[in-house]
Amino acid sequence: MSSFKKRQAAKRRIRADADQLIRDFQAKAVEEARSRAAAAQAAGESDETRDGWHWERVALEIERRERG
Repeated sequence: MSSFKKRQAAKRRIRADADQLIRDFQAKAVEEARSRAAAAQAAGESDETRDGWHWERVALEIERRERG
């Protein structure tokens, strides 16, 4: 295999790894937002963030951006 093809293959692996890390991070962020929303609801408190967003809305926005 030529060095060019090896570099191209390495770049594809790096991109795939980076994409997987991003998907994992987004999934964790959605899970955290939903967890905070559920905890606030269980405590009878507002699930509003400091910015005025609601945690469930945060989760939905992350999922929307993930889909493109």
